[in-house]
Amino acid sequence: AARPAIRTRMNVVEIEQAVSDLALQPFDGPEFPFALLAAFGHKETALKRLRTGNSNHSDVSGAAIQGARSEQQDAYRLRWIEKENAWLLVLADGMGGHAGGGLASRIAVDGFVAAFTSQRSGGATLEDAFLESLRDANARIAQMQKAQPDLADMGTTIVAAYLSSAGVSWVSV
Repeated sequence: AARPAIRTRMNVVEIEQAVSDLALQPFDGPEFPFALLAAFGHKETALKRLRTGNSNHSDVSGAAIQGARSEQQDAYRLRWIEKENAWLLVLADGMGGHAGGGLASRIAVDGFVAAFTSQRSGGATLEDAFLESLRDANARIAQMQKAQPDLADMGTTIVAAYLSSAGVSWVSV
């Protein structure tokens, strides 16, 4: 049987569409993270490892391509949170046509991951960790805008997902 291609070159709109398509299916909380990964072409053998918690950490990957644009304004981070046996996946898409969109997306993903891991280590709930991480990412961008007025219009979208054996939780702006 032919192996399905793993889609690693998806932008935020394509990812949102894949998630929206999954939302139309009957929801099975414990199965949802695996359905999400399957929608992006992950092999069943990788999904079996993830279901049992035996991931070799190469089962989750990402890539960004510049395409025809003069600058790549997407940024992503994949973080395995071993203590929680969970993945944190963060993707930001800088606002095209504005100075600093790529910088804004990098600041956002780095700030989000740092704040999220700190919040969770401190005992925060997922909801609180998500909200504080969004605030932190936004504050970091605002700080850069203030320090460099030529970047005052920079901005980004961001989507973050937390995948564990309990299911998936996500937030987007």
